[in-house]
Amino acid sequence: RYRFAGAKGEIGFISPLTDHFCNKCNRLRLTASGLLRPCLLSDYQEDLKGPLRSGCLDSDLVDVILRVVHNKPFEHGVGCSRHDKVSGQMSSIGG
Repeated sequence: RYRFAGAKGEIGFISPLTDHFCNKCNRLRLTASGLLRPCLLSDYQEDLKGPLRSGCLDSDLVDVILRVVHNKPFEHGVGCSRHDKVSGQMSSIGG
């Protein structure tokens, strides 16, 4: 994890999957095209770019973010027979 002088928050890099940490994960993914995803391994996503460009209210953004958080999966399913392939290129979805 890295912090920049004078900046709020931090930036970090996630290592490749080593164990099941979903129950502790507090991350969301912002794609290169402005979509917000609850998980790298989930195809569910909400558009942030559109509302921002149309001048939405802060409360509208809160609604979008809360929808994404509420759709955050409890587990990713990698290695299980029920896991579906994730759509999109990893570089465009933040992986």
